[in-house]
Amino acid sequence: MTGQRQQKKQERYQYLLTVAKSLITEKGFNNFSLRDVARNANMAPSNVYNYFQGKRELWFALVSMEFEKYLQALFETLGEIKIVNAQLLESFAQFHLDFAMNNPWEYEMMFVVRPPHADEIGPIEKNHRPVVFETLLDIMKKGVLEGTLKKADPLYLAYYFWGTLHGAVMVSSPVFSTEGMRVSKIDKKSFFKFVVNSLIEQILL
Repeated sequence: MTGQRQQKKQERYQYLLTVAKSLITEKGFNNFSLRDVARNANMAPSNVYNYFQGKRELWFALVSMEFEKYLQALFETLGEIKIVNAQLLESFAQFHLDFAMNNPWEYEMMFVVRPPHADEIGPIEKNHRPVVFETLLDIMKKGVLEGTLKKADPLYLAYYFWGTLHGAVMVSSPVFSTEGMRVSKIDKKSFFKFVVNSLIEQILL
């Protein structure tokens, strides 16, 4: 019975995340509440609080779910990392940019929008780790150690790599365009390819 109860609890947890994602997609990142989630899930608000202690915890549960999908796909793309070379860096960079282009809502939630405020950090947030950046940092450490990347602080290389990719996403997104930047419409694929090639030239030996 305990196993069945745990399975049902996990199913409800996933269902609440699905409802919350649908609700945020419809209302926006800042215009949803746990009561809205409870109403749309046909549950009492008190039941929702059994799973999430607040709006911020629900947010981090959603973000963690999306990061899990992202990481699984990233690791499948990269495969076993034997050597840090142009092909590996290009695969990482292109994966990230393709993800941003094909999943703008998820990208914005994972990498751009700040989570709702809360006075306390809950257990879900405590367990949330920036695994994507840690993976990139490990790649840079390996490349510097192997001598395939420029001799520099791996942390600086990781920030440079990450900042360049994220900046490319931001300036090419209509959500973040301003009147001062809206000079002409660019082809994202061509622009991203230029960014990736230029970035790799800068850090590879």
